[in-house]
Amino acid sequence: MRVSSPIDRSGKPTGRDEVIAALTAATSTLVREKGARFSVREVASAAGVNQGLIYRHFGSKEQLISATVAEMTRDLSDQLRSGGSAVDIMVTKSPDAATMLARLVLDDAASLITDHPAIEAMIASARESRVHGGPTPQARVAIASATILGWALFGDYLSNATGADPDDDILATLRDLIAQLLTGRWPDSTEVAPEGRE
Repeated sequence: MRVSSPIDRSGKPTGRDEVIAALTAATSTLVREKGARFSVREVASAAGVNQGLIYRHFGSKEQLISATVAEMTRDLSDQLRSGGSAVDIMVTKSPDAATMLARLVLDDAASLITDHPAIEAMIASARESRVHGGPTPQARVAIASATILGWALFGDYLSNATGADPDDDILATLRDLIAQLLTGRWPDSTEVAPEGRE
């Protein structure tokens, strides 16, 4: 006699991989909305699972947040290593990543961001074109990352406030600026004098 396997008709995640995926997806959404200020019950409810499964698979809410952020940053890192533009990845493909990072930092929960593969990939890229006497690759990546994250978070507001066209003017300029930062090729400051000065 053949025994059929039970089918979960509730639509809830079943099996380890589905449960983990549902928990990290729910955590990603909650972090973007609330930072680290949500309960285990909230994330379990959003994922459609029993809250005991958070402790079974992750140990704590904090470890679940860390795992969710680590998964996101690994994905960003893979895109960077595949030759993707840091600007396009963070601003157009993964703007939610910037929101997650900002919420955790603002909630004084940056310690939950334990892995930095995307930053490490950018530093490795910046090291390939080290400029003698210029800023270190780490400094260039810190400034580039701050610029990218700032635009990812506030770009719509700043486009409206300045009247700039984000599709034509700003993203192209941002790509050039980040490329200059990462390669260490600074424009010659003597090329263009400020208006009214020689």
